[in-house]
Amino acid sequence: MKMQISVRGIWRLVLLFCLCLSGNPAFADDDNDFAPISECGTIISSPGHYKLVNDLIDCNVPNPFGGLDFSLAIGINSDRVVFDLDGHTISCGPAPSFPVGVYTEPLLSKVRIKNGTVTGCGLGVLLNQSNRSTVRDMTLLGNFNGIEVLAGSRNVVRGNVISRNWSTGVFLNSFIYSDAEPEFVGKGVDNRVFKNLIVDNGSFGIDANNVEDNSISCNRVDRNLITGVSVTEASKGNRVDRNVANNNQVDGIAFIGLEYDGFVFQPIPAGSDVNRNTALGNNSTDLVEGVFDVFDYSFRQDPDGLCRNNWGRNQYITEFAAAGCVPEPVILDTKNGCAPGTDNDDDGDENQLKDPGFEFQLPPEQGGWLLFNPSQSFFSEASARSGQRSLLHEGFGVNGSFQEIPAEPGSQWRLTGYGLTPMPLGPGAFGIVQFTFFDTFGIELGTVETQGAPFPALPSNPINERSPDNQWVFLDSGIGTAPEGTASITAFTLYLDFSGSVQQVYFDDLKLCALDDEFECIELDDDDADHDDDDD
Repeated sequence: MKMQISVRGIWRLVLLFCLCLSGNPAFADDDNDFAPISECGTIISSPGHYKLVNDLIDCNVPNPFGGLDFSLAIGINSDRVVFDLDGHTISCGPAPSFPVGVYTEPLLSKVRIKNGTVTGCGLGVLLNQSNRSTVRDMTLLGNFNGIEVLAGSRNVVRGNVISRNWSTGVFLNSFIYSDAEPEFVGKGVDNRVFKNLIVDNGSFGIDANNVEDNSISCNRVDRNLITGVSVTEASKGNRVDRNVANNNQVDGIAFIGLEYDGFVFQPIPAGSDVNRNTALGNNSTDLVEGVFDVFDYSFRQDPDGLCRNNWGRNQYITEFAAAGCVPEPVILDTKNGCAPGTDNDDDGDENQLKDPGFEFQLPPEQGGWLLFNPSQSFFSEASARSGQRSLLHEGFGVNGSFQEIPAEPGSQWRLTGYGLTPMPLGPGAFGIVQFTFFDTFGIELGTVETQGAPFPALPSNPINERSPDNQWVFLDSGIGTAPEGTASITAFTLYLDFSGSVQQVYFDDLKLCALDDEFECIELDDDDADHDDDDD
């Protein structure tokens, strides 16, 4: 339900009055709410938010945890850790033992590793029997393996760029390999590999080895030296869907059993759903379900002539499987694609805002941004963090924009974005993003966290006189809860200038998302949904 304009006008006057009386609102100093990390060999041993403040080069610190012989750059030995590389790079130096860039001790939960580069290591990132942990928005380049998820459950590998690693991009694994026989440590269950760009690796793009009920979805897995997506060794019940696996040197997507001179010692992985993938231009075969003989390096179909997996609608040219196993190819419509490089590869599955990067200049009647004062707010091409445009607010007084969407009582939300000032702001001028909740009558409720405060909306950290000029600054409102009676949430960009001179703030790449009980963004278009495609 849309709020009445008169209520919005009253709210703006109250906002202006409160700000004039009290100056800038109180902001959480999120930029300082972390523990800095600056040295190779740092061990994170307590819950919290940690941020890398410089590059770590040629790290080679012996494993302090005992057991396996390896070195590391950063070790994590606590639940509930956020390790933010903040755009920095970790590289491993020459080592007599196997170097790991970021290593987690066994059986940790809710560890998040994000936003940086790991290069030159044996393993870029190792989640060792972790649960509910995440590796996101990382670049893994020139390692032996990019990311390994060793056993564990409900881990997520999402939105990473994984390229030119010597062996495998993402390894979903159940074994520890050493000089002795491989040691089985447990199946990886219900892990998720989603929306990664995995290209030009030295063997496999994704290798799922003895895992169960994993999801491999919406990845682009191209030009790898052996296979794009390989599923092996007693894996079962997995889902491989909506991936693009093109131009790999051997196979696109393969479910492989092993035999020696006709004796099958690893049956074909079974019970998985393989649907809505595109696999084209692979040098051997696009889709494979069969047995590989390690004696004479030959392939054959299932010895019993059975189809072990559920092959659905896929786009391909060549296949190798039991007769009738793989249905005829279809042409998939890229409007339903979600892998990097397809028409729907952005993070719109989480972001509730329309036109969050201001690229399309959607009018309010189409759900776009409503500007307080169009004469002092513009969709500008003068500066953009991504794409071609941002939103510019300038001039004296209160300028801003807003967008409203439905929300339910008790739901939790977070608004983030980026702001930039082209020149240092003077005292009395600042820009923020913020959100607040309204009831069905258009009455502002604030948030649970700010109820009773004179300024009930939940603001981000500001762009102000202390902010660097010509640098995009991350803005984060923190988490706010919808009070009883909530019908909608409204997200704002705001620029307030009482400095006496004409100044400017740009906003870009806003993101408003509802949060689950782990404070992760809830997807709007859940890839678990059963889509009924009609595109053949």
